[in-house]
Order: sequence, then structure tokens, then C-alpha cells
Amino acid sequence: GATTPGGGYTATAANKMGTASCKSVFFIVGVGDCSVRTAMKNGGIRSLAGYDVHRENIIGFQTITVKAWGN
Repeated sequence: GATTPGGGYTATAANKMGTASCKSVFFIVGVGDCSVRTAMKNGGIRSLAGYDVHRENIIGFQTITVKAWGN
């Protein structure tokens, strides 16, 4: 697994956090929505302060989780 910084980092304090995840099998079949927009919606965020992307890959089965924070 690896976590990489996304972008949009600001110096403002973030009061809310939201996550979104998706899964894929051998990069052929994908299920879910792991977009930053969905993570913002799930956390009730209107102003994005930043986000990270975490990828976990086990023998072709990949899970991607996006964590977004903001206000």
C-alpha cells in the first residue's frame, strides 16, 4: 500500500473530512467511485483544503481510497 498527496493544500484549518473508495480487479473491472468530488460530498465539504490518495494492491486486486478535508 502507498499513500500519495493529492493537491489543493491550503493553510486554512479543515473542520470536515470525507472519504470515497473504489476497487478494481486486474485493472479490467472497476467498481465504485473514488473521486475527490465524491469524497467531498460524503464529508459535506464545500471548500477543499487538500486530499490524499491511498492505494492498496494485493495480487491484482486494488483498492483506492481518497480522503478529502476542508470546510
